[in-house]
Amino acid sequence: EGSRNKIHGQLPANPGGPSLYRLRLCLITRFSGLAGSTCNRNQDMSRSVKTVLVIYKADHEQARSMAWTVAEWLAARGVICLVRENLPDAAHVVVPAGEAVTGPPDLALVLGGDGTYIGVARICLGLGIPLLGLNLGRVGFLAEGAVNWQQRLEDLLAGRYGLSRRICLSY
Repeated sequence: EGSRNKIHGQLPANPGGPSLYRLRLCLITRFSGLAGSTCNRNQDMSRSVKTVLVIYKADHEQARSMAWTVAEWLAARGVICLVRENLPDAAHVVVPAGEAVTGPPDLALVLGGDGTYIGVARICLGLGIPLLGLNLGRVGFLAEGAVNWQQRLEDLLAGRYGLSRRICLSY
């Protein structure tokens, strides 16, 4: 893995060269006792990403704008996106328009800070949907920096990522 700027969560720029880091997705599963954790959905992380749920921080103009930019960027690469604000009753919009979504998304992309990431993790808890956070806050411990997001998503689409499993105690 490449060196990370621990304060801002940013990775060094790498114009045109091979990736200096390994993208990490996080799969949140419910704690099932001392023996370990289980997942309700057996997801093969070597398969390609076809559908992405893009959730952005509520009432945050930069996050909303970036959500639409990212969704259009992904759609141009053949990925269907479900875009929604991180509110309990928010509707989602399918990008590109008119595409049919027949199953759960392959990934939840969270745009915001660590608080938004934790809120989305609660929603996705036990569903087996891995999370990738792009931090738009000041300091990010859970989400990746939003700088060079295109390269991060290119790596994701090319299968250059790892899966980090996390557990959550029931509350």
